[in-house]
Amino acid sequence: MKRKCTFFPVLILLTGCFWALPQYAVNKETVQLLQQVSTMQQQLKDLQDGQTKSNAILQKLTEQILDQVTRLSASIDDIKKSNAQTQAAVSANVDSLKGNLQITQESLDELKARLTKLATDLAALKTTVQSIDSKIGSPAPTGVPAPGDAGQGAPPTGLATGTPPDSPDAIYASALSDYTSGRYKLALGEFQQYLRYYGTTPLAGNAQFYIGQIHFMQENYDDAISAFNVVVERYAEGTKVTQAIYKKGLAMEKLGQKTSAIKEFRALVNRYPNSPEAKLAAQELSKLGARSSGAAKSRTTPPRR
Repeated sequence: MKRKCTFFPVLILLTGCFWALPQYAVNKETVQLLQQVSTMQQQLKDLQDGQTKSNAILQKLTEQILDQVTRLSASIDDIKKSNAQTQAAVSANVDSLKGNLQITQESLDELKARLTKLATDLAALKTTVQSIDSKIGSPAPTGVPAPGDAGQGAPPTGLATGTPPDSPDAIYASALSDYTSGRYKLALGEFQQYLRYYGTTPLAGNAQFYIGQIHFMQENYDDAISAFNVVVERYAEGTKVTQAIYKKGLAMEKLGQKTSAIKEFRALVNRYPNSPEAKLAAQELSKLGARSSGAAKSRTTPPRR
């Protein structure tokens, strides 16, 4: 009986220990899980902090890039404006050089005319001196009319009859001087007078060209075209043919005759490809949206005098 009383307390103690062991194991696993959760939460927080910092850096870089793009765009606009201004200035200088070149050419023509007149006057003076010496040395034969009598000599060479008002070089030099000075009305009359009396001289084609040029400057484009046609048709071997064709094309362009202007410019490029006016005609064709036609047999550019 005594042994039974001792057995039951031990059995109860063992049973309590048995039930306590699972409870202890569960609590340990819970603690481990909590620790793992806490670690994951800390890692997630670290990731969030890192993402926030990365976003801030990315935003800052984006702002810097946008600022650089804005500055670059402004620089490009400034470059475009500068290029446009430079192009306008170059174009203006080119136009000015063209005008100066034309004025220089016309001044050279005037100088040549004056030199020719001077040479003619010197030759006439020499002839007069020789004639005076001859008259002093021997009397005039009987029956020969004295100088200045009516009927002496042939009529002057030219397109008009009668005595011309002055020598050809004097008329041409005066007309060219008035032209370069802007006295177009006076110059027009003088060039026309030159052609009436001296329409077959080497400078006749030049005089005809300047008549067309005066009409062009006064915006009488139909009259200018007619005058330039005469240069091309009657004075084809002269020095102003290429300029006449080019100016004729410009006059047609001014009148809105685009097709005819293109035809003239193409003819100039194909017939006189090495002339300065051919380059100008090619530029006009480009402005009009046209191309030069196929290569044709080129002519030698007339010498400029």
